[in-house]
Amino acid sequence: MKHFTVHITKDNPLLWGQGNTRSDLGDTDLRSDLVFPVRLLQSVLLGLLLFFPLNLFAAEVSFIATPPVAAVGQEVGVDIVLDTEGRTATALSGEITITGTDGKPVTVVRIQDGGSVIGAWLKEATTNTPGKVGFSGIIPGGRRVSNEHVLTLYFVPEKTGTLTFVFSGEVFFTTAPGEPVSLPRVSFALLVNETPQEDTPPLPQDETPPSDIRAIIAQNEAMFDGRPFIIVHAKDAESGILMYELLEIGEYRPLAGLENDTLLPWRRIENPEALLYPVNTRYIYVRVTDREGNSAVAFVGAPELSPEKTAIWFNKWLILAILIGVAGLLSLWLWVRRGS
Repeated sequence: MKHFTVHITKDNPLLWGQGNTRSDLGDTDLRSDLVFPVRLLQSVLLGLLLFFPLNLFAAEVSFIATPPVAAVGQEVGVDIVLDTEGRTATALSGEITITGTDGKPVTVVRIQDGGSVIGAWLKEATTNTPGKVGFSGIIPGGRRVSNEHVLTLYFVPEKTGTLTFVFSGEVFFTTAPGEPVSLPRVSFALLVNETPQEDTPPLPQDETPPSDIRAIIAQNEAMFDGRPFIIVHAKDAESGILMYELLEIGEYRPLAGLENDTLLPWRRIENPEALLYPVNTRYIYVRVTDREGNSAVAFVGAPELSPEKTAIWFNKWLILAILIGVAGLLSLWLWVRRGS
C-alpha cells in the first residue's frame, strides 16, 4: 500500500486556492481538483460578510438643508428625515452633534417638530446644550415611512466655513419588539458663505396656536396613588407642542385673555398629571403652548369629586348641620327659660 502526505503550507491550495502540494509519490498537481471548491467557499464567505452588514441597518436617517447653502447671519433650517426602507418602525431615538469649522459646538436657535412621524415624545429635543440635540419617542401603531419628517433644527451661522452634523441612534421594529437596531452613523456638511444666494425665500414662521385641545379627568387606583389626574390631547402641525399648563381655581374665568396670563397660579405639568385640588377648586383650565410661543386655552370643567373629596365635603356639611342644630336647641332653651 502506497501512502502520501500533503504538506499544509502557504502554497497549499487547501488554504489559499493556489500552488502545488508535495508528496512521496512525486510532484502531484492538485490545483485542478481543489481550486474550484476553495474559490466557491471563499465566495460564500464573502457574500455572507457583505450581506449581514447591509441588512443590519434596515433604516436610515438623512439631512435636508433649506437653503442648501447657508449664509452668515441668515437663518437656515436642517430637516432630519427617516426612511425605514420598507420595515415597520415603532420607536426612534437619536443624538445629533453640530460643530463649526473650528470644531466648536454650534448653538441651535429653535426647533420644530410639528407633524413629526414621532407621535409621543419620551425625550423632547431641546436647545439647552450647545452643539448637541437628543430625542426619543414612539411612532404610534408603527409605520413604514420614506423620508418622513422627524424634526427641524434652525441655526444662524456667525462665520463662513462648514457646519458638520453627525447623527447616531436606534430604531425599534415590529419584527423584533424590545430589541433596538442601531442606525448607521450619518455625517452631513453644510457650506456657509459670506452672502446669501439670490432669491432665497424666508423660512416659515409658526403663528398658529395649538388646536383640537381636549382634556379628561380620570381616576385609577394604579396611577398617582389613586388620585384624580388629567390627560390632555392637542395638535400643532407646525412648530410642535412645547408645554402643558394647568389652572385649578375657585372662580370662573373667561377664556379670552388667559392665553398670555401671568398672574394666575398656572403650573407646568407632564401629560398625564395628577390634580392638586386646592381649597375651593371649582374650575379647571388647561393651556397648551407651542415651540414658537403661541398658546391656546381650554376649559376642562368643574372637577368631579373623588370618594376622598366627597368624604371631606360630607364631613364639612355634617359639622355645619350639627352646629346649626346646637344653635337651634340653644335658642329654644333660652326662649323656654324666658317664658318661665
